[in-house]
Amino acid sequence: MPERWVLNASPIIVLARVEQEHLFGALTDEIVVPRAVAGEIEAGPVNDPARRAITDGFRLDERVIREALSRTVGEKWE
Repeated sequence: MPERWVLNASPIIVLARVEQEHLFGALTDEIVVPRAVAGEIEAGPVNDPARRAITDGFRLDERVIREALSRTVGEKWE
């Protein structure tokens, strides 16, 4: 089964600022960024490297977030 990481803003911001966001792809099969996290990053400066990381293709899929939470806490999240 492929490994999927759900990211919050901090690792995206930190790795993008040091131009190392490519490490996510080297460490896991799939990256998922919740829409709220993407919104937080997109509210930052226009030239912020983390904004580019978001627009360059991190997956924004709330359905996947709900599935991951369901497996973690053992109940269905709607």
